[in-house]
Amino acid sequence: MEDAGRLDALVLKLRHPLPKIRLRALRSLLFKLHERLIHWRELEPLQSSVIPSLLTSLKDPALELSALHVLQLLAQSGSTILLSSLQHFGAAQSLQRAANGNQELQETYEKLLRQIYVTKLVSTVEQELEQLERNADEIDERDIRGCMS
Repeated sequence: MEDAGRLDALVLKLRHPLPKIRLRALRSLLFKLHERLIHWRELEPLQSSVIPSLLTSLKDPALELSALHVLQLLAQSGSTILLSSLQHFGAAQSLQRAANGNQELQETYEKLLRQIYVTKLVSTVEQELEQLERNADEIDERDIRGCMS
């Protein structure tokens, strides 16, 4: 597991004024996620810094591909925190803009968009179904207790 302070520093470097440092930080983050040296859960507390930085990186051709790969890994995680954060920070607009600007990656961007929004929708529906089932179980228990009284 990555030391929390180091991860914070890495995330801060995603917003560094020097493009070389941003690129190195982005590649480091991608490598560490891909090799499972850090877990996506470790990024959840940092989502308010990570997500905007990644979306901004899509605008820079030198950073775009690495940022896209990191976003794909985060979307694949299924984390409701990260998916909600992507929606909150305007991933749809950023990804659509990037797709329109890079025809070669358009299909990849569209797939990522579907992944973010469909996964979030499915996750929300599953949570609502679980809540309905819990409510139904509670009602059944009360009915059974009422019949026994």
